[in-house]
Amino acid sequence: LTPEKAKEKPIEDYGLGRNCMLFDQLRAWAYKAIRQGWPTYEQWLNACLDRATGYNVNFTTPLDISEVKHTAKSVAKWTHRNFNRGTFDDYVARTHTSEIQAIRGRKGGLVGKGGRPAIITVNGNPWDELGISRATWYRLQNRK
Repeated sequence: LTPEKAKEKPIEDYGLGRNCMLFDQLRAWAYKAIRQGWPTYEQWLNACLDRATGYNVNFTTPLDISEVKHTAKSVAKWTHRNFNRGTFDDYVARTHTSEIQAIRGRKGGLVGKGGRPAIITVNGNPWDELGISRATWYRLQNRK
């Protein structure tokens, strides 16, 4: 963890508990981090354990080290088995074809150039339908 992270206030535990919070934080980090070099399993397990330990110290009441180790091992084992260069290349090939990217580009172009269609949604959040943030949606509305 960076020194800035170490200075943060302890994270308040949410309803599902510290184990779930640790798991969610660690897996979100692991999905991105494993692609930075495709480490061996031992290296990856150590990196996951280091990160999990860092997340654990931010809890108001930290988990026992054995629980942290088990969570780190679970995330490391699953991501190392399911995320490798081949599966990632297959994912990119399926989700980043030129046709899909063209659709994404047209969608972004409509939003950015003020060509916004009138959207009425059931939940009242037109920014969700456009795939933009609430702040961006309001900023675009104020340009009119």
